[in-house]
Amino acid sequence: MPYLNADRGKSGGYHIGHTLLWSSGKSRLEAIRYHVETSALEKIMFARLLSSERDEYSSEETEHRFDEGLQIYGYSPEDVSKARNKMAGFLAGWRHAVSVRRASMEQSADTEQ
Repeated sequence: MPYLNADRGKSGGYHIGHTLLWSSGKSRLEAIRYHVETSALEKIMFARLLSSERDEYSSEETEHRFDEGLQIYGYSPEDVSKARNKMAGFLAGWRHAVSVRRASMEQSADTEQ
């Protein structure tokens, strides 16, 4: 992640919420063996997409505030939007591939019996 000279008035460091999302995104991508180069912002957005699916209080306003909070690192709204869309597309494709693989395995198991 880009190092901050200040974190909303604090001396040095990162915003803890963003750091946790970056770490979560990094470990989740490693867990599914996704070895394509991803930026820190893409890792954050991947974890954010996954967590917002489970968050019943998530709203457009919440996401807008979250996106604005990433500007502290120098990311533009366009950078954030591109990263969110890229990781949303990846997530949709990955889930589709998993469901196809699962269906194929179930079909194979049925034909063996």
